Amino acid sequence: MGTDRLPRASPLYAFAFLFLVACQITPTVPAGPWDATAVQYRGQNGRQFAHTCPSNGMLGAAYGTDIYTDDSSICTAAVHAGLITPEAGGTVTVEIRPGQRSYPSTFRNNVTSNSWGQWVGSFAFAGPTAVQAMPTRPAPPTVSTAVVSDVDRVPTLKTATKKHAYAVVIGIEQYREKLPKADFADRDAKLVGEYLTKVMGYPEENVIVRTNDKAAKTDLEKYLDEWLRNNVEADGSVFVYYSGHGAPNVKNGEAYLVPYDGDPSFVESTGFPLKRLYAALDKLPAREVTVVLDSCFSGAGGRSVLGKGLRPMGLSLEQAMQVGGKTMVLAASAGDQVSSSYEEKGHGLLTYYFLKGLQGEGDADGDGNIDMAELFTYLKPNVQRTARKQNNVEQTPQLLTGSELLKRGSSRLVERAKP
Repeated sequence: MGTDRLPRASPLYAFAFLFLVACQITPTVPAGPWDATAVQYRGQNGRQFAHTCPSNGMLGAAYGTDIYTDDSSICTAAVHAGLITPEAGGTVTVEIRPGQRSYPSTFRNNVTSNSWGQWVGSFAFAGPTAVQAMPTRPAPPTVSTAVVSDVDRVPTLKTATKKHAYAVVIGIEQYREKLPKADFADRDAKLVGEYLTKVMGYPEENVIVRTNDKAAKTDLEKYLDEWLRNNVEADGSVFVYYSGHGAPNVKNGEAYLVPYDGDPSFVESTGFPLKRLYAALDKLPAREVTVVLDSCFSGAGGRSVLGKGLRPMGLSLEQAMQVGGKTMVLAASAGDQVSSSYEEKGHGLLTYYFLKGLQGEGDADGDGNIDMAELFTYLKPNVQRTARKQNNVEQTPQLLTGSELLKRGSSRLVERAKP
């Protein structure tokens, strides 16, 4: 899954004594991920260790200047501090520090760090330790990952654990068939996976996240057809999220998800039909099924694609997305519209406001619980307004379900833990 991000909820503990800690620099470890943090060393103030950042890294989030929160990306902080570059990578020496009362934001070395208030643990870099630059390799084409938005700070809430809840999360930004990129789709999926476990109460072992080349057609078949069928129990919950391209079948008007190896010119044989997805979900013994589609199926652009020489078409979502009585579908746009990205926030537009709603903005009555109907009331006007303002397009999210499912309150996404 994605990077673990910790909440800003713990107090800063005052220390009454000064402890002299013998510093020990551990041997350089093999190159680790760019999203690695120093959280595991919290409280071991004065400890030093070496961390190696691979070349051609992807920037993440860093909080502070010179002294950083311990849940910051070590490698991103090292770039901000001027010790390494994303292209070359390198090895830095990290020193664990106590928590600070504040962490200022600055712009350095083409990286803007974030500000934060009181926090329990910190790290800094020991000396001018751009120790050893690593060999470079050609960087894959990517959308800039330096954008960090408010929804990237995943809260950890005291919510009820859903032991019998299962989720499949798919995000495809890069496609094998050289299709246009679905900007931020893989990043969206990883973050949704974190929200499922930290906000929505899903056990981590019950959440599958597949992105890019790990989301080929066989992967969709494996997890959406077989894995869910083998794991979901009676009265359980199912959550399916898809961020990536959709495509219409111009022959019959059916809507398809486009896997990593999909080709819209041969969508019947290489795509994954929504009809097949909903049929599989309807057969599950689950009490409720939630589907979120940050995609579109018109073929008119955005997060939709069309075979060469074909013209975009308007789909009737009600027909293309016929769902069973226990299934609720949140779609990014109407059938003749495109679903767009929110460049400023680094996410799909629907996904951004979906996660913003889960952070608490969607809790209209303030009871600590968030239902889909409640979240949709918050999300829809915000998506519409931002699409017009930022992208000059019409984008109207759709909520497709039976009215009885909404009425009986079984569409609860976030449920506050009982005292």
